[in-house]
Amino acid sequence: MKFENILINGDIDKCEIKITDFSLSALIRLDENGYDSTDSEKRKKYTQLTDICCSTKEYLAPEIIKKQYGPQVDVWAIGCILYEMLTTSKAFICDDEDTQETFYKRICKGKYDTNK
Repeated sequence: MKFENILINGDIDKCEIKITDFSLSALIRLDENGYDSTDSEKRKKYTQLTDICCSTKEYLAPEIIKKQYGPQVDVWAIGCILYEMLTTSKAFICDDEDTQETFYKRICKGKYDTNK
């Protein structure tokens, strides 16, 4: 999920909000590989996904970078979107001098600017 994939249509008082572009999303089948939709503890611990299939690295959760994640990484992305909505800036910005490794380390440490 990323900010650019949230569409708002209509007036501010009554509008439709749509989430688009699920082309790189992963399908998790219920009760497959330990995923249990009825047990919140099992859902929180589900980490069977391993592929990094994200075109916008500013929204990657640390679990994706570590290649061991589940559907809970969407909550991280929503946090990044909320940060951007409140500050008009991305929480994690990949600078020109950043290598992929240094940028990913910053995400894994949760280092973002709180002075916005």
